[in-house]
Amino acid sequence: MDNFDVKLDIEPKDNYGKAKQAISQAMEAISKLSPVEQDRLARELLTAEKYNLLISFLQRR
Repeated sequence: MDNFDVKLDIEPKDNYGKAKQAISQAMEAISKLSPVEQDRLARELLTAEKYNLLISFLQRR
């Protein structure tokens, strides 16, 4: 349990609020990465997104 923090958190009920909160948390987490880690994460996410677009395109055919 040394690697975890216990937090009291408030979660929005609506999908918009949940998405907004998730993006805010992701931006905070990304800002804590070094520039090299930020670049690596961006490349991984872009590669995954390109893969998902290809699969989506192929499924529509």
